[in-house]
Amino acid sequence: MELTFKDALAIAIGCLDYKGGYDGNEYEVYQDGIKTVIAALTRASEVGLADTQVAALYFLGCSVTDLGQGVKNET
Repeated sequence: MELTFKDALAIAIGCLDYKGGYDGNEYEVYQDGIKTVIAALTRASEVGLADTQVAALYFLGCSVTDLGQGVKNET
C-alpha cells in the first residue's frame, strides 16, 4: 500500500492522542512527541499500515479529522 501525504497527516494527528504517560516539562514532552511522530512515519514508510501501532495512529487521526476536529492553531 502506497501511503499519501494525507495518510501521513492522519498518522501525525493520531500521535496527538498518544500521551505516553510523560510527566516531564513541556520541552521534554514536545521532543518526545516529535520523536513519536518521526518513528511512526518511518515505520509507515517501511511497512505501511501492516504495523498495528501505525494503523492505530492512522485510524485515530482519521477519526479526529472525520469529526471535524482537525488540528487547532493556538497561536
